[in-house]
Amino acid sequence: GHRDSVWRVAFSPDGGALFSGGADSHVIVWRLEAGSRVGLPLIGRGASVWAVAYSPDGKTIASGNEDSQIILWDANTRQPIGEPLTGHTDTVLSLAFSPDGRVLVSGSKDHTIRVWDAATREPLGDPLAAHGGVVWSVAFSPDGALLASGSADSTVILWDTASWQPAGRPLAGHSARVVSVAFSPD
Repeated sequence: GHRDSVWRVAFSPDGGALFSGGADSHVIVWRLEAGSRVGLPLIGRGASVWAVAYSPDGKTIASGNEDSQIILWDANTRQPIGEPLTGHTDTVLSLAFSPDGRVLVSGSKDHTIRVWDAATREPLGDPLAAHGGVVWSVAFSPDGALLASGSADSTVILWDTASWQPAGRPLAGHSARVVSVAFSPD
C-alpha cells in the first residue's frame, strides 16, 4: 500500500487495526481481520511520516512528520483534528500517548522531547532537553509514572512524569544510538 519505505507501525488498542506511516507521506489504516487497508491513505502535508501512535481509547491517531509537525487524526472519520501541533524545529521521530490518554509525548531530531496535553493540544511546559542527540524513541511505563527516551547519544533516560525531571542518571552502555525503547507489561 505504501509507495516508499515504511518507518513506523502501531496497533489499535483493541488489536483489530494496524496503521503505518512512511516516506510517501501516507498513513495507512489496516483492518487485520480482513487483511486489507481501510479506505484511502491519510495524507498529511507532503512530508515523510516518521512516527505514529494510537490513543489508548482508540479514538485518535497521531503522526509525526519530517516537517516537524504532529497531525492528530480522528480514527473514525480519518480526518485531521484541528491544526497540526508545532514546536519542534526538526523531524518528529517518535510519539507516545500516556496510558490514560491525557498526554502525548514527542521526540525529535532537534534533541528535545515535547509534552502535550492531548485534549487541549497545548504544550505542557518547556521542551525536555537532557539528551545530547536525536531522540529516536519514547515510551510510557504501563502505570504512566515513567517515560523512557532513547537517543543518538547512546543513552536511555527515564523521566518522572509527575515532575518531568530525569529519574536518576541516564542508562548508559550502548555503543551506538538507541532507536527503540519499550517497557515490559509488568
